[in-house]
Amino acid sequence: MPARSPEAAQSRNRRRKTTQKVKGSKTMNWVPIVLMIFKIGVLGATIFFSIKSHRDGEKEQERERAANRQDAPAQNAFDPSTPDLKVDG
Repeated sequence: MPARSPEAAQSRNRRRKTTQKVKGSKTMNWVPIVLMIFKIGVLGATIFFSIKSHRDGEKEQERERAANRQDAPAQNAFDPSTPDLKVDG
């Protein structure tokens, strides 16, 4: 059996480390994909709920305006105790 030099052992160790890094990175390639899908999902949900909240707020304001319009004629009904016309006198 031939004698092995320390440089050859170091070279083998470097090759092993690089192949181990490649193997590890292959198993971790899915992490950015999953995180990007999660990010897009959260962003989409945020946009959806912000638009929904804005529209619900507008509907609520419209209901309040409609209720105020219905109450307005009752508040402005004719009151005989106050004169409607001013007479120059």
